[in-house]
Amino acid sequence: MIGGMLVRKFFVSIYSAVSGTEHMINFEIQSFWPIFVFIGFVAGYVSYVRVGGRVAFWIWTIPVAVLLIRVTTFHSQTVFESGITAASNYFFGEARCSAHTLLELAGSANKCLNRMIYFGLVWSAISYSAGAFVSSKGLWPTFSMFIRRSGAPR
Repeated sequence: MIGGMLVRKFFVSIYSAVSGTEHMINFEIQSFWPIFVFIGFVAGYVSYVRVGGRVAFWIWTIPVAVLLIRVTTFHSQTVFESGITAASNYFFGEARCSAHTLLELAGSANKCLNRMIYFGLVWSAISYSAGAFVSSKGLWPTFSMFIRRSGAPR
């Protein structure tokens, strides 16, 4: 996740310098999902080529189970709302995750960070399994051969 954030910060800095506009501090999960998916897919593909194993197809179950446990054990702030309803509002509801200053973002920073952690892990794990599946079908044999040769002792 830190690697994805650094790559995104690099591209945002370049865009701001070229366009001459001030960029907003943005922790919207939608702006990070391509990085999570790309890194997960490549890691799944490479690890299946190098190591193999059917476990890679089911690795997504762990983060999904963690998210489901987090949603079902979420504590509501009031007695008038169930924990699952509060969790659905917290994780899937509206959140303000972008602002011009950190002070404006402070009120919802915890919610935005939790979304980033849980959904980033889920998306990375699902794409990891997808990369392993594509690797198992042998769709890119030249790329797989390159990966196998890169780890061979000389």
